[in-house]
Amino acid sequence: MHANDSDIDRLFEAVSKEGEALEALEDAVTQLKTAHAAKAVLARLDAPRLRQGILRRSGRLGGGHP
Repeated sequence: MHANDSDIDRLFEAVSKEGEALEALEDAVTQLKTAHAAKAVLARLDAPRLRQGILRRSGRLGGGHP
């Protein structure tokens, strides 16, 4: 490959962002694992308990319920 100075600068810039990208990916994977675990717990709740949680959350988000 024949790269000019500008190409080489761009390549080094891309390489320099690898650690940042890996950290962001690790954070995203952690968030996904947390979300999946939360879904599993919510799926095991009985209907009245789940409804209470939904109403509480709706109220906090401005849904008009207490």
